[in-house]
This record gives sequence, C-alpha cells and structure tokens, in this order.
Amino acid sequence: MKRLHPRSYLLLELLLALTLVTLCILPFVNIPSQIMREEILMMQRIDLQRISDLSFGLVQEHLYTNQIPWEIVCSPQDQKAIVLKNIISLPSLEGGIHRFERTCQLYSIGKKGGAQTEHRLVTVLVSLKKIGSHSLFSGRKRKKTVKFLYQISVSKSPAKPIQVPIAPPPATGAPS
Repeated sequence: MKRLHPRSYLLLELLLALTLVTLCILPFVNIPSQIMREEILMMQRIDLQRISDLSFGLVQEHLYTNQIPWEIVCSPQDQKAIVLKNIISLPSLEGGIHRFERTCQLYSIGKKGGAQTEHRLVTVLVSLKKIGSHSLFSGRKRKKTVKFLYQISVSKSPAKPIQVPIAPPPATGAPS
C-alpha cells in the first residue's frame, strides 16, 4: 500500500482556507457598497427637492407679479390648472444625465373679505416624472413620479387709482 505524503493535503487545505476567508470578507465588502448606493440615492432625492423648491419659487414669483391670471388662481381642486410644464435635465453622479418631466399645477380655496377683498389659499403641486429606462429610486424598470406639495396665501384687492402729488407751479416774478 502506498503511503501518502503529509504535503499532499496542502492544496486542499489552501483552497478550503481561501474559501473561508472569502466568505468572511464578502459581508464587509457588501455593506460599504450598500451604504454608498443609499447615499447616492439620498443625494438624488435632495436634488429633486431643490428643483421642486425652485419650481415653487418660480410659480410664487409669477403669482406675485400677476403673470398668472386670477381666474387660474381660483381653480377648484377637481380642476387643477397647469401653470408650468417642461422637461429638465439633471446631471447624475454616475456621469450621465437624468431627464424629468416637471409639471406644476395649482388650485385654491378661499373666501371673500370685506371691501371686495378676496383671500385664497393656493396649493401648488410640483410633479417630477423620470423619463428614461429605469427608476431613480429602485432597480425595477418602472417610472416613478415624485410629488411635492406647497401652499401659499394670496389675496386680491380692488385696484386703487394711483395718486400722484401735484407740485405747486413755480413762482413767477423777480427774486427779492
């Protein structure tokens, strides 16, 4: 009978040790990659929040400068008026560009005050819908719409005529 040398088990022992070390190291490699992925998603969500805040600021500016007619401001909740609809592009951390369809809708509730003053609580709904092959928030291939809701109080007063003070006519005559 042939006797095996003690060194013949060395390759098998090395493979077993390498397998055990790999199995022990994989969880430590996987956890940082999951944390990095979650941080990237959080930064993208914060960027969408920033774009939504800027969109609301734009609608608010249009309200205060009367670029949005009062009839649109008085839209009821079941007939939301679209005041802004366009496509925006955001750079991604992976090096590409994410495109979103931005839609700003508004509706309001309100009441008439004294002296023909009307007060309304305007609700602005900002929707950002991802245009592309995959969703930003999950690995599944579905399109997700992210919605943000803002409210602002506006009032309409009757137009008052502008009164310009009239300066007295210059005095004519000889200076004394």
